[in-house]
Amino acid sequence: MDNWTNIDCQIRDVSETGAKLLCDSALNIPEEFRLVQLSENTIRGAKVVWRKSQSLGINFTSDAIKAPARKL
Repeated sequence: MDNWTNIDCQIRDVSETGAKLLCDSALNIPEEFRLVQLSENTIRGAKVVWRKSQSLGINFTSDAIKAPARKL
């Protein structure tokens, strides 16, 4: 059993240290999580630094690495 939960978000304002995410509800996202960027097939740790109803700011807590294969 894996403990992955998918929440679709748009990644905006990406920098070396973090990004802004736009989601249907930013309130459902945990304080720390792994961000998978499908367009680049990468995964990295992230931590929420601020949140509003449909957006949140995150800091990256790890470098990007190749994402594991996704199950269909």
